[in-house]
Amino acid sequence: SNTILEQDVLVGHSNGCALIYQAVKEGGIPPKLVFFVAPALDSDIDLDPKLFPNVVILHTEHDWALKLAKYLPFTIWGSMGVGGARKQLSNVKNIDCTNWALGHSDYFSKANLAKTTALLRSEITHAFTK
Repeated sequence: SNTILEQDVLVGHSNGCALIYQAVKEGGIPPKLVFFVAPALDSDIDLDPKLFPNVVILHTEHDWALKLAKYLPFTIWGSMGVGGARKQLSNVKNIDCTNWALGHSDYFSKANLAKTTALLRSEITHAFTK
């Protein structure tokens, strides 16, 4: 099926986060959890709790690729993966990974994959036990 369901957990990295964002906005059905890893999204993008009831954002100040992405005109791309979502909303959890993620894809390095996976597992458990 090409439908997003209410119990779905969507995980995206970089531009994949933009795809997830558009799919949820266009589909109108909120997934259980959206997990953005180094999102190439504008930091002020609308994460309406009705469509995005649970959003977790992993970000790092060491993401040079996304520091440049915010300068691309006429796109939803931006630097959310550098500093998280600017708007502090109850449905959005920013997790600063600057202490261990040293670049745009470092969340998936051999040294960090276990940390990223543990965060994902913990947030999924939390979302389904609320």
